[in-house]
Amino acid sequence: MKKTIMFFVFILLFSQLQAQYKYSGEFLIRGDVSGIKGAEKIRLIYTDYGKKITDSIIVKDGHFFLSGHLKEPRGGAILSLQTTGGKEYPCNKYTLYLEPTQIDLIAKDSLSSAIIKGSQVQSDYLSYKFSISPFNNSVAIHYKKYEQLVKAMDKEGSITEGEIVDSINLIIAKVQKSFVVAHPKSPVALDALWGYYTLQFAGSMPFQSFYGLLDTVVQKLTFGIDLGKRYQTRMSIAPGAKAMTFTLKDMNGKTVNLKSFKGKYIFLDFWASWCKYCVQELPYIKMAYEKYKNKNFVVISVSKDYEKDKDKWLEAIQKHDMQQFVNLLDEDEKYGKHVSNMYNIGGIPRNFLIDPNGTIISNDLFGFQLEDKLDKTIK
Repeated sequence: MKKTIMFFVFILLFSQLQAQYKYSGEFLIRGDVSGIKGAEKIRLIYTDYGKKITDSIIVKDGHFFLSGHLKEPRGGAILSLQTTGGKEYPCNKYTLYLEPTQIDLIAKDSLSSAIIKGSQVQSDYLSYKFSISPFNNSVAIHYKKYEQLVKAMDKEGSITEGEIVDSINLIIAKVQKSFVVAHPKSPVALDALWGYYTLQFAGSMPFQSFYGLLDTVVQKLTFGIDLGKRYQTRMSIAPGAKAMTFTLKDMNGKTVNLKSFKGKYIFLDFWASWCKYCVQELPYIKMAYEKYKNKNFVVISVSKDYEKDKDKWLEAIQKHDMQQFVNLLDEDEKYGKHVSNMYNIGGIPRNFLIDPNGTIISNDLFGFQLEDKLDKTIK
């Protein structure tokens, strides 16, 4: 495994030696799809500062030209080819990292197997994808096994698979760091940093140090600024930070303040009635609650259901037998939910374990992890 990692690191470092980047200006895609039978029309879809942009052009004599202006490089652009009869096949789609330069595309038999020339950022993107994909695929396989074992209430098996997933994630973190070290001026380094950020542990390097490896120009790109802000928010809810207090109403309309539970161990769980993964976690939360309910432990369940769906939330509490918990409905805001925004909650389930002093001591405990953590914490 170490030899594999070193091979990828060598490739990443070597590919960076002659890298040149341009961050804003005009882009031009020159395409040769003459090898694809019946090529009629090319469509390009990408986002620019939150705005979805779609452009298309008719293929003439097997060739096409697409152009536009970029304020900064944009990942996730999709090129799709329409063939005779108006059909778009999966094999005739290509994911492109747009940058302000001339990009040459040559497709011999399908768009998905096209060769790109002239784009350093696309080269970086493919290099990163090549280096990280084997490990991502391995994580996906083992995480699926982990989910199956958790669902089957197999404690030993799920713990073993969970440890395997964590060990592969540590390798992924090293590959991501290596990419950033080798490509500090590349916009794709932000993708690597985002991948590192989304891992549920700090890895072998604090995020701030990792972020500091980026060139200042890249840090000032929209995604770079956003990641910096996300990190600051995350630190306010990381283990060791004080849990932010809030006030919400429970299922009976009574006002409940988090501060009123000071002196207790609190499991703060964010969920919703429509979230199947949240529901799958309930047996484990109940198991931990039954074991420690007489040892100064309380479960506070905060629902992301919208206020207009309050009835569905109440029905779910009854259906899943959650009356023993402190059930609260998060307040609607223009963008999302009030307490969920405070705690930087995007996808759910998410959770935090808070000690009697109001300090967050752990987060994102799933399956048997909650019970194991309480076993080590509450004596």
